[in-house]
Amino acid sequence: MQNWLDVEAQKPEKPMLGDAIQNILSRQSQFGKSQHYQDIANVKNAANMLIFLTENNISDMVDLDEKVNSMYVRQSDIRDKLKPVEAVENA
Repeated sequence: MQNWLDVEAQKPEKPMLGDAIQNILSRQSQFGKSQHYQDIANVKNAANMLIFLTENNISDMVDLDEKVNSMYVRQSDIRDKLKPVEAVENA
């Protein structure tokens, strides 16, 4: 997702959040599964995205970009904290 955000950020016109969600859903539906399965999966994915956006007060691409970046920073911090634990386990 970070790569996609970086590519979108470089485009001259910023996409609308709704367009970004629709793009994600349309890409996910191209995996050759039955239409019924795709419809159910798209509704579930759209609901999950809406829940995520609502819980994090995300209303535009700037908010989404900030949230994704903060998640990557948190992930990196957690990974750094786990390195000593993993080193002990592998020793």
